[in-house]
Parts: sequence; structure tokens; C-alpha cells
Amino acid sequence: MKTIQDIDSRLIVTDRHRQLCIRDGLILNPLVRADQEVGKTVFQGQPYRIHEHRIVYVIQGDISLQINLREVNIKAGTLTYVKAGAIMEITAFSPQAEALLMGFTETPPTSSFKGYVASASITSQTQMLLSLIESAATEEPYRKEYTTHLVSALYSFIVSGDDTHNLPTGSRKEELFNRFLTLVENTQQKQPIPYYAEKLHVAPHYLSRVVTEVSGANVMEWVRRSLTLHAKVLLRSTDKSVLSISEELGFATLPFFCRFFKQSTGFTPTEYRKAGE
Repeated sequence: MKTIQDIDSRLIVTDRHRQLCIRDGLILNPLVRADQEVGKTVFQGQPYRIHEHRIVYVIQGDISLQINLREVNIKAGTLTYVKAGAIMEITAFSPQAEALLMGFTETPPTSSFKGYVASASITSQTQMLLSLIESAATEEPYRKEYTTHLVSALYSFIVSGDDTHNLPTGSRKEELFNRFLTLVENTQQKQPIPYYAEKLHVAPHYLSRVVTEVSGANVMEWVRRSLTLHAKVLLRSTDKSVLSISEELGFATLPFFCRFFKQSTGFTPTEYRKAGE
């Protein structure tokens, strides 16, 4: 069974002159380079749940991610924060893309961010913080409290300057769709349309109409995508039985789950699990 670390180590080719630094509560890879051929063969279709908070600084090129059900494109000169617990898949990147990758296990003390991803453009202040964090992570003796404060400051810069939050809010229908999508992303069991409508305080027929109008896909298609994503992660990153996964995701019977997964992916759950070994 592949672990997150196994997948990550195959996705990136690290500059041999700069080593991965792992400290108490902090993982720092000062420079990672994406290889296009590796990307095509290894990580496409390989979503996995991240258990630590991540900050990605793209130095050159751009990287495309799927964070839960949303597509995110990170361009050069941008800092992106991905919240722990998100399901992430790297879907594409430009040739010779380079990035600084940071992971930290402790939630920043100033955390009030409710989403999963935030982005902000690099500034002279954030560039200075990145340099200080890199120095603090490699110096002896390691000062965890000092480094944690630096990471918290960087996090605050990103979330407070979130470029995605500076965009126009959009219509009420778009806002309802975004709330619906967040609810689906955080619901890990198969549920009918009235369940989501009740949670969002709208009528089922109205929710169905708005979701289809805004996204081009109906409510149950988004539910299908979410359940498939959760199933993929559980099949590849845990040793749980297919029956246990089926029950965890709210399917009434194992055959029903197997048919659902085959229709969604072209593989049976067992075939998909074996393909990742």
C-alpha cells in the first residue's frame, strides 16, 4: 500500500544539493522540481488526503491541483496554503516547474480560516519569512517555538491576503452552489438530495435547479464525484476491507458499491487497489 510519503517522493525530483529537512512539526523541502513524464505516469488519478498543513511557493512555471472537488492553478510568484485534511491530487504542471514545499503539523494559533485553500502573491515580507524559516529549520540547535511563530506569520500573510477572497462575491445562486459544494466535500456518506437541501435551508427542487444552472452538473453527479474521491483515497491509503469502505461511505450493500465504483472509474474497487500496489 502506498503511503503519502511514497507518493510525494515519486512526484518530485529534489535538487541533490539541497536536502529534505524534517523537524519536530515541520517538513521543509527547499526546492522541488516537477518532471512532466513522472507526472503523467505516477500521480494523475492518485488523490490522497494530506494530514499536515501545506504551503507551496511556486518559483517558476505553474502547477494544477484538485483540492477536494475544486480545481486550483498555482502560478509562479504565488504562495498557496492547503489545509490539513484536504484530499489533494496534482493533475498537471508545466515543464521545469520549481517550488518550495513546506508541511507543518500544528494548526497556527491565529487560525480562523474555514476553507481548504488560500492563495496570495509573494511580497518582500513573505520572501523574507521564507528565508528565515529555511534558516531556522536547518540551524542547530533547532528552536521549535521560534520556527512555529515564523510559520504562523507566513500563514497569516497568505490567509489575510487571499487573492481568491478578493474576487467579486458573485450571485446568490453561485454562493448557494459554493455552500453546497463545501457541504458535499465534508459529507463522506451517500445522501439524497433532501438531505443537502435541509442543511442549506432551501427546497430540494430549488437546490437541484441552482446546482445544475451554475455548474452544468446535477446534485447527484457532484455527490458521485465526492464519493468516488473518498473511495479512491480509502482504497489506496488504508488497509480497510472493501466491505468496510462500502459501509463507511453509506452504501446499502457491497455489490451496489462495487457497481457504483466500476461505473465511476472503469475499475472494480479491488482492481483499483491492486493497480496502486
